[in-house]
Amino acid sequence: GEWRQTYRTIGELRATQNLELRTEVDGKISQLGFVGGDRVKQGQLLLQLDSSEEEAQLNATRAQLKLAELELKRRAELLAKSLVSKNDYDIAMANRDVLLANAAALSAAIAKKTLQAPFDASTSLHTLEVGQFLAANTVISTLTGEAREYWVDFKLPQDKLNLAPGDTVLVSGRALQEGPLAAKVISADARVAADSRSLGYRALLADPPPALKAGSVVDVEVV
Repeated sequence: GEWRQTYRTIGELRATQNLELRTEVDGKISQLGFVGGDRVKQGQLLLQLDSSEEEAQLNATRAQLKLAELELKRRAELLAKSLVSKNDYDIAMANRDVLLANAAALSAAIAKKTLQAPFDASTSLHTLEVGQFLAANTVISTLTGEAREYWVDFKLPQDKLNLAPGDTVLVSGRALQEGPLAAKVISADARVAADSRSLGYRALLADPPPALKAGSVVDVEVV
């Protein structure tokens, strides 16, 4: 038969959906919506920082806004009858606009204190408790998507082979009892790493067995 050269290297499995969820602002935890290690659904509340102060301010601002809207309407009617000046009407409109902007800013501040799952995912373990104070940029959880596919990241010496998107590599490892699985190359680094003179590649492994976990090291065979 035809003689074919093969090259073996090490690859790492990465979840195609993976992110560290962090707090954007600081605050005290008022509600926890997940247990570490659990699966969560897209949109599920994971963590609520105390926003009672902002909510009280927002309610007060909304009450003022109702009055400002009524005053603006009243001055618009009077202006139509030339009973107030255009300047009086403009002042009422400016007051209403300031309150609208304040309400929007408070709503945004409340939203920043509410963390929801951006996609269906498995969560990492945590030691969070209600009442605990968190600084801004604290990691809440690492979320790993439920998609049954992985990226396989591996490197090849620049002088060995030149793979292209669409080429197939074979992935094997201890967790794969049934033998190697085919993964399709989807992208390559644009430049060779200066330190190792190697080029990084990424292949897509569709529908891997449940025993394979993200972060696992696997053997990659290139024919």
